[in-house]
Amino acid sequence: MSQKAKLLAMVENDIASDLEAFSQMLPLLDQLHERLLAHDGAGIEALNQRLDPWLAAIAERDARRSKILTAFGLAADASGMARLLSAYPAPRRDTLARQWQQLGEIALQCRQRNERNGRLLAMHNEILSQLLTGAGQDAAVYDQQGY
Repeated sequence: MSQKAKLLAMVENDIASDLEAFSQMLPLLDQLHERLLAHDGAGIEALNQRLDPWLAAIAERDARRSKILTAFGLAADASGMARLLSAYPAPRRDTLARQWQQLGEIALQCRQRNERNGRLLAMHNEILSQLLTGAGQDAAVYDQQGY
Protein backbone atom coordinates (compact mmCIF):
# COMPACT_ATOMS: atom_id res chain seq x y z
CA MET A 1 0.00 0.00 0.00
CA SER A 2 1.41 3.37 -0.98
CA GLN A 3 1.95 6.19 1.51
CA LYS A 4 -0.89 8.14 -0.13
CA ALA A 5 -3.26 5.19 0.23
CA LYS A 6 -2.28 4.75 3.89
CA LEU A 7 -2.96 8.42 4.64
CA LEU A 8 -6.30 8.34 2.83
CA ALA A 9 -7.29 5.21 4.75
CA MET A 10 -6.31 6.93 7.99
CA VAL A 11 -8.51 9.93 7.18
CA GLU A 12 -11.38 7.61 6.36
CA ASN A 13 -10.98 5.73 9.66
CA ASP A 14 -10.64 8.96 11.61
CA ILE A 15 -13.86 10.37 10.18
CA ALA A 16 -15.72 7.22 11.23
CA SER A 17 -14.11 7.36 14.68
CA ASP A 18 -15.02 11.04 15.10
CA LEU A 19 -18.62 10.34 14.14
CA GLU A 20 -18.73 7.66 16.83
CA ALA A 21 -17.08 9.90 19.41
CA PHE A 22 -19.39 12.86 18.83
CA SER A 23 -22.40 10.52 18.86
CA GLN A 24 -21.29 9.23 22.26
CA MET A 25 -20.62 12.72 23.61
CA LEU A 26 -23.96 14.26 22.64
CA PRO A 27 -26.06 12.45 25.27
CA LEU A 28 -23.29 12.91 27.84
CA LEU A 29 -23.45 16.68 27.31
CA ASP A 30 -27.22 16.54 27.85
CA GLN A 31 -26.70 14.53 31.03
CA LEU A 32 -24.10 17.06 32.14
CA HIS A 33 -26.66 19.84 31.72
CA GLU A 34 -29.10 17.93 33.93
CA ARG A 35 -26.39 17.41 36.58
CA LEU A 36 -25.48 21.11 36.42
CA LEU A 37 -29.11 22.07 36.96
CA ALA A 38 -29.28 19.69 39.92
CA HIS A 39 -25.99 21.06 41.36
CA ASP A 40 -24.75 17.46 41.49
CA GLY A 41 -20.98 17.88 41.91
CA ALA A 42 -20.21 14.16 41.94
CA GLY A 43 -22.35 13.56 38.85
CA ILE A 44 -20.69 16.47 37.06
CA GLU A 45 -17.23 15.13 37.88
CA ALA A 46 -18.16 11.62 36.73
CA LEU A 47 -19.49 12.92 33.42
CA ASN A 48 -16.43 15.10 32.87
CA GLN A 49 -14.25 12.04 33.39
CA ARG A 50 -16.29 10.15 30.78
CA LEU A 51 -16.05 13.06 28.32
CA ASP A 52 -12.29 13.64 28.68
CA PRO A 53 -11.11 10.55 26.74
CA TRP A 54 -13.52 11.30 23.87
CA LEU A 55 -12.27 14.88 23.70
CA ALA A 56 -8.62 13.84 23.78
CA ALA A 57 -9.14 11.31 20.99
CA ILE A 58 -11.01 13.86 18.85
CA ALA A 59 -8.21 16.40 19.34
CA GLU A 60 -5.62 13.78 18.36
CA ARG A 61 -7.48 12.87 15.18
CA ASP A 62 -8.00 16.54 14.31
CA ALA A 63 -4.27 17.19 14.64
CA ARG A 64 -3.52 14.13 12.51
CA ARG A 65 -5.98 15.30 9.85
CA SER A 66 -4.28 18.70 9.75
CA LYS A 67 -0.89 17.02 9.28
CA ILE A 68 -2.24 14.83 6.51
CA LEU A 69 -3.74 17.83 4.73
CA THR A 70 -0.39 19.59 5.00
CA ALA A 71 1.41 16.48 3.71
CA PHE A 72 -0.80 16.61 0.61
CA GLY A 73 -0.01 20.31 0.20
CA LEU A 74 -3.53 21.35 1.17
CA ALA A 75 -4.74 24.00 3.57
CA ALA A 76 -5.85 22.63 6.96
CA ASP A 77 -9.36 24.02 6.54
CA ALA A 78 -12.71 23.18 4.95
CA SER A 79 -11.49 23.81 1.42
CA GLY A 80 -8.45 21.59 1.96
CA MET A 81 -10.66 18.85 3.32
CA ALA A 82 -13.01 19.14 0.34
CA ARG A 83 -10.05 18.78 -2.00
CA LEU A 84 -8.74 15.80 -0.04
CA LEU A 85 -12.12 14.06 -0.20
CA SER A 86 -12.14 14.54 -3.96
CA ALA A 87 -9.03 12.31 -4.13
CA TYR A 88 -11.09 9.24 -3.17
CA PRO A 89 -12.71 7.03 -5.81
CA ALA A 90 -16.35 7.88 -6.56
CA PRO A 91 -18.30 5.52 -4.31
CA ARG A 92 -16.06 6.08 -1.29
CA ARG A 93 -15.82 9.81 -1.99
CA ASP A 94 -19.60 10.20 -1.86
CA THR A 95 -19.86 8.22 1.37
CA LEU A 96 -17.01 10.16 2.97
CA ALA A 97 -18.42 13.51 1.88
CA ARG A 98 -21.75 12.57 3.46
CA GLN A 99 -20.02 11.40 6.65
CA TRP A 100 -17.93 14.58 6.75
CA GLN A 101 -21.10 16.65 6.51
CA GLN A 102 -22.74 14.57 9.27
CA LEU A 103 -19.64 15.05 11.39
CA GLY A 104 -19.87 18.81 10.98
CA GLU A 105 -23.52 18.75 11.99
CA ILE A 106 -23.04 16.63 15.10
CA ALA A 107 -19.94 18.60 16.10
CA LEU A 108 -22.06 21.77 15.91
CA GLN A 109 -24.72 20.15 18.10
CA CYS A 110 -22.06 19.21 20.67
CA ARG A 111 -20.60 22.72 20.55
CA GLN A 112 -24.03 24.25 21.13
CA ARG A 113 -24.67 21.98 24.11
CA ASN A 114 -21.23 22.72 25.49
CA GLU A 115 -21.87 26.46 25.18
CA ARG A 116 -25.24 26.03 26.91
CA ASN A 117 -23.49 24.18 29.74
CA GLY A 118 -20.84 26.89 29.90
CA ARG A 119 -23.49 29.61 30.21
CA LEU A 120 -25.11 27.66 33.05
CA LEU A 121 -21.75 27.32 34.81
CA ALA A 122 -21.10 31.04 34.39
CA MET A 123 -24.51 31.81 35.85
CA HIS A 124 -23.78 29.53 38.84
CA ASN A 125 -20.45 31.27 39.32
CA GLU A 126 -22.08 34.70 39.18
CA ILE A 127 -24.67 33.71 41.77
CA LEU A 128 -22.00 32.32 44.09
CA SER A 129 -19.91 35.46 43.66
CA GLN A 130 -22.89 37.64 44.52
CA LEU A 131 -23.66 35.55 47.59
CA LEU A 132 -20.07 35.64 48.79
CA THR A 133 -19.48 39.35 48.14
CA GLY A 134 -22.95 40.56 48.99
CA ALA A 135 -23.21 42.44 45.68
CA GLY A 136 -26.34 44.53 45.62
CA GLN A 137 -26.93 44.26 49.37
CA ASP A 138 -26.23 46.62 52.25
CA ALA A 139 -24.63 43.87 54.33
CA ALA A 140 -23.42 40.60 52.97
CA VAL A 141 -24.99 37.53 54.48
CA TYR A 142 -21.68 35.66 54.44
CA ASP A 143 -19.40 38.55 55.44
CA GLN A 144 -17.45 38.26 58.65
CA GLN A 145 -19.72 39.27 61.49
CA GLY A 146 -18.53 41.47 64.35
CA TYR A 147 -20.06 39.50 67.18
